[in-house]
Amino acid sequence: MKAVWIRLAIATGVLLLLSAIVLGVVWKYAPRLQHAADRNKSPAQLRQEQAALEKMDQARRENVAELHREMDAKGGDIVSGTTARMDRAQALLDETARQFQGDERTAIKLLSQRLDELRKKSQAFERAITALKEASYLAPESLPDLAAIAERRRLVEQLLAANEALTASVRDLESNLRADFETHLTSKERAAEFARTFARSAHTEAQLKIREYDRQLGTLALAQLDLLATQWGAWKLDDTGAVQFTDAESAKQYEEQQRMIQAAAEAQMAVQQQMLAESERSAAANAPPGNNAAAIRPSPTPAASPNP
Repeated sequence: MKAVWIRLAIATGVLLLLSAIVLGVVWKYAPRLQHAADRNKSPAQLRQEQAALEKMDQARRENVAELHREMDAKGGDIVSGTTARMDRAQALLDETARQFQGDERTAIKLLSQRLDELRKKSQAFERAITALKEASYLAPESLPDLAAIAERRRLVEQLLAANEALTASVRDLESNLRADFETHLTSKERAAEFARTFARSAHTEAQLKIREYDRQLGTLALAQLDLLATQWGAWKLDDTGAVQFTDAESAKQYEEQQRMIQAAAEAQMAVQQQMLAESERSAAANAPPGNNAAAIRPSPTPAASPNP
């Protein structure tokens, strides 16, 4: 069971991917909007903006490569430090905003503010899943009595609540940014272009699928804990650490729960891999001259064998 919840932990790496997406959105729309205002900028200002964009693009490439390495490890746990990575992305957004003027600066600052809101929700999610990890997830050997099961149930409910809040932030991000742009930018045309570009780049539908899989995993975890509690005294661990029920129906139910958890975790991973591949294609399509965006993908490392 622990192996499945490690994969659940891996899924929180989408937050790192989101920071890469936000950086990518800035890289994608800022040069296009530069051209409309170039006539009002000095050569020094244009060079400053170009340097900031190139730094942004490099950070995005490094973020995506880092996520690739983490995901290739399969069994790696990337919950710890996810929020720190988003902190770095936000700091770079703030730094980039200072290099721009007018609507470009305002738009990047608005992106940074919305990322900060999302970061706070991700912190709560990270704390919840870290607490569950430290409690050994749902490992039966870590549940010596009914009180331990009740406490583990509380941790899963805490995770579900954090996931629900994060889901709402992801779902509303696009519409909130559109409203921000329309309210605070002087050019309605630019506001609309910023909103369209973000919508094309943010992978909101895929992110919401990942959040839904986390909801399913948490709900299944509660059901499994309830089964272990109601059948207390009627199950034990064999020499291999597997749960053995005295009741055949309970054993069948437990196995089905295991199968459903495994299926949800694998489906979630597939969505995350697809998001990453799409981000790579976007990076290749929007890289500045001289940058080898195709080199984003690091050399593959042998994947660990899935845990039983």
